Amino acid sequence: MAITDWVGKKKTEQVVSGRTFNDCDPISGDRLSHTVTWHGDSDLGVPDGVPVRLRFTLRYARLYAFEVV
Repeated sequence: MAITDWVGKKKTEQVVSGRTFNDCDPISGDRLSHTVTWHGDSDLGVPDGVPVRLRFTLRYARLYAFEVV
């Protein structure tokens, strides 16, 4: 697990196994719609109804919106 996965993390938060920044497949380009995947899997890795906190890391980019479906 990379140290960046824990930056600003509260003690009660847990990182979902297999869903770290290092596990995420890179996204590049200007896209209106793109499915985020971790090693090819798009599932968030938590059961429905369980609250999650999403963190984003961007390089030379801006995030205008996102949707979880």
